[in-house]
Amino acid sequence: MTMKQVRFVKADSRNPVQDIAELAVFDASGNPVDPPTSGDAEIGNNSVTTAKLADKAVTAVKIADNVLPTNATIAKAGLVKQATHVDGASGSVQDIVNALVTAGIMASA
Repeated sequence: MTMKQVRFVKADSRNPVQDIAELAVFDASGNPVDPPTSGDAEIGNNSVTTAKLADKAVTAVKIADNVLPTNATIAKAGLVKQATHVDGASGSVQDIVNALVTAGIMASA
């Protein structure tokens, strides 16, 4: 079997003097497959890799549960949490420690 390479391109419009070729596409085993399209095709499961994702393109709702740890330990970082505000004039160091422990930012004694 003779192998040929084909390149799919997108044109702004059809050139009426240009020949249009028909093309059948087959996989390595000789089975017919659908040719690639210009963006309307559905992406198969597990086919998007890190290399295919644009930087900062994934939002929080698209991250699977339990991928990012919610609680930090000495060995791993957790999600950033905010502790309850402690007033600088009336709060004590113990109030600050309690707020950090309650928020899960600091381990309890």
